Amino acid sequence: MQVDLASSHRHYLDHLLPVWRALPREARGDVYLAAPLLSAIPGARPLGALGDSARPVLVAGFDDLRRVDGQAILMEHGVGQCLPPETRVLTADLRHVPVGDLRVGDEIVGFEEEARAGGRRWERSFITATQRLTLPCYRLHFSDGTTVVASAEHRWLTSNRDTWGWVTTANLQDAARWPTHASKLLQLTEVWDQDLSHGAGYLAAAFDGEGHISQHPKKGRPGQHRMALYFTQKPGLMLDRVAELLAERRFKFSVRVKGDGSGVASLAVLGGRSEQMRFLGSIRPLRLLENMAPLESGGIRGKKVELLLSEFVGEREVVGIETSSRTLVAEGLASHNSYAGDPDHRAAGANPAYAGGDGRHGVIAFLCPNEYAAARNRAAHPDVPVVVIGSPRLAALQALPAAPPPVDRPVVAFGFHWPCTVSPEAGTGWSHWRAALEKLVAAGGFEVLGHGHPRAWPDLEPAYRDLGIEPVRDFDEVLGRAHVYACDNSCVDPATPVLCADLMWRPAGDLVVGDRVVACDEERTRPQAHPNGKFSEREDRRFRTATVTANALRPMPCYRVETTEGTIVVSATHPWLARESVPHTYDWNGARRTSYHERWSWRECRDLKPGDRVAHFVAPWETDQTRDGGWLAGMLDGEGTVHLAKTGAVRLSVAQNPGIVLDELLRTIADRKVPTVTQTITGKRCIKITMGGRLSDKLRLLGSLRPLRLLDKATAAECWNGGSVSANVTQAEVLAVTFLGERPVSVLSTDEQTFIAGGFVAHNSTLFEWAALRGPTVVLDWPECRPWVEHGLRWWDAADVGPRILERAALPAAIRSALAVTPWPGAEERIARVFPGVEDPAARAAEVILDVTASARGGRRRAAGFPRSAPIPG
Repeated sequence: MQVDLASSHRHYLDHLLPVWRALPREARGDVYLAAPLLSAIPGARPLGALGDSARPVLVAGFDDLRRVDGQAILMEHGVGQCLPPETRVLTADLRHVPVGDLRVGDEIVGFEEEARAGGRRWERSFITATQRLTLPCYRLHFSDGTTVVASAEHRWLTSNRDTWGWVTTANLQDAARWPTHASKLLQLTEVWDQDLSHGAGYLAAAFDGEGHISQHPKKGRPGQHRMALYFTQKPGLMLDRVAELLAERRFKFSVRVKGDGSGVASLAVLGGRSEQMRFLGSIRPLRLLENMAPLESGGIRGKKVELLLSEFVGEREVVGIETSSRTLVAEGLASHNSYAGDPDHRAAGANPAYAGGDGRHGVIAFLCPNEYAAARNRAAHPDVPVVVIGSPRLAALQALPAAPPPVDRPVVAFGFHWPCTVSPEAGTGWSHWRAALEKLVAAGGFEVLGHGHPRAWPDLEPAYRDLGIEPVRDFDEVLGRAHVYACDNSCVDPATPVLCADLMWRPAGDLVVGDRVVACDEERTRPQAHPNGKFSEREDRRFRTATVTANALRPMPCYRVETTEGTIVVSATHPWLARESVPHTYDWNGARRTSYHERWSWRECRDLKPGDRVAHFVAPWETDQTRDGGWLAGMLDGEGTVHLAKTGAVRLSVAQNPGIVLDELLRTIADRKVPTVTQTITGKRCIKITMGGRLSDKLRLLGSLRPLRLLDKATAAECWNGGSVSANVTQAEVLAVTFLGERPVSVLSTDEQTFIAGGFVAHNSTLFEWAALRGPTVVLDWPECRPWVEHGLRWWDAADVGPRILERAALPAAIRSALAVTPWPGAEERIARVFPGVEDPAARAAEVILDVTASARGGRRRAAGFPRSAPIPG
């Protein structure tokens, strides 16, 4: 039996075409396309003629499924309702957090999906599922300046005269095309960041000390609560300062002197719940935040924002999240749950556009991208075949660009960095390798292309031409033409522990893309004034939080480095943060003098020697599983505090009245060799114990004891951020450097270019998309050389990048060695990561279609006398 194809949208057709081409010609029927798509397939018929079809129709979206009168084969092309990873979502602790950082179980601010008497109300909500997808997206520009990117099928709460309803992104009307009928969305809150200024700290302290939240039920409105935010103080300097700081931050307020004769004034923050949430979320007074119950505080209110422009931006990576309320606040706007079709929702009438939804009774087979969508369809349609095929569209994209065919004269592409002076390894190797390229061109065995960093291009392009090398600025063209490229690298042993952002140590080989780790600035300086009025640059690295962007295992030449603070195994080119003396020449009383000062700089492992000093932050720790450890963790959670000072210092303390509990506290802390300062709190018997020492001492205590409340606060605030590297590392002396030969190492990359490995400050490793997409490279392994590929290119998992060379004379042989390697199986590996077990999605889909249509019965629904809502017999 033949199968027809129907598509009304370009992105539907992109998913269907690989499957259509995989079908035998005799199995292909007619093609029905929307008018703008008719030229995509020769002989295609207008979509309006689809009613003439008496054969099963292959479709990729519910819009087209509704056009089919007979049997249909539905290929799910994605979950649909999603937001880009950077889109900020309002969490229950009143932070706007990127949706890509949310995890299952996280609590967010939600509201009722459907209105009832009195309107929608705030609702406690949790993340129940997440998934990353690639979907067609639009960029939305609103009248208040907000800009949001969302998938075509994401739904927004939109005004329709006097009512509010859910409308998809693709169906929103912008003012550019509909000046008098533009869509108006509900903005529930502004989007804020935590205010880290001195004034915000003053406000937080004022409201924590003298402020309070009033939350009580509304009279005559069961289930609704009224919230008010107050600050009380006698008129004077402090009250005036609070009023001044509120006005600076655009908060409206009223001040009223109480009539009880006390002379105390009460300042109330105005503007309703949205403004009170903005104050608490941005100023973050700890006590008031802990006492607030925002999800029990009544009906949602907001303002209308008009959609000025909606522009299609193509396929983008997006994050779908499922929430218990099926709603969320995205960039301040009332937004719908990203997933639909869960069993509870389906019982109430699931959205038919999603896996497991209603209105799919004419489908004789579901082709699903993953097990998530398949499980939804199986539960809703147990008698219909459901098969996981992967994504033909994604497979086609990841297979690009196609490798150029073998030729007698292979194409070799070179790329060089610009002469950056931040650190030696960030410079350019052009001057060293130029002579080798000149000889390579003269030998005539290869066609040579020249590529490079944009900042180096004005110098590289004419230099390439002088050598007879074709300059190619566009890296996509390099991918399409070249057979060999070049890059460099540095790596650590996969068993090396790396300090993660939850203060756990994990083996480097176990880290995956997206994991967050403790890191520091790669390079940073600040100006320092001198008495003579001149300035110099002073080293000022700070600790940061980094995200793992790549990790792969591959063999490399390695060394074992023994130091006074421990031993670690790394690759030969792995950079260490090492101490070095820097000369400074100056004039003094007419004489030229030279002085020396020390600074930290990056030095490759193979250049280390005994006596060198390297930066050591903290020795790795294990979780304390003893009874004392559990007791101390409980005491810290119950009576302790952790605070991040504006200077970057972490303040960790615990308080207790004199007695047996205090004695036990002092003993257990002393057992862990943490320096402490004790003081009696003025006017009270309570003793405050403040943890001293370096930043590393406090992180060790939190990380090894793992008190839930304090650890959550410390890691959520990333309390190490801003801490000085120079003030918090020690100098470990190198005792021995031993060459171990080639062994597997973990090629770990982070977005900050650094991480903490085995307690030492380590530099980022780098791999390039060339190796993932096309095959091996030639590694120009030279201290001054850092071949450049392209900013922002992604690394997909790989095992090896090809031969490494040090000497110029080895270049031709290294190229021939790289050409002899079997082409890289990167596409299959990448597809397997997203869709395990599916080798060829298009071929699998074609196989299922042939099986289903061979046994399909029932004919057309209308002709057989069955209504649209009835299942196909048999």
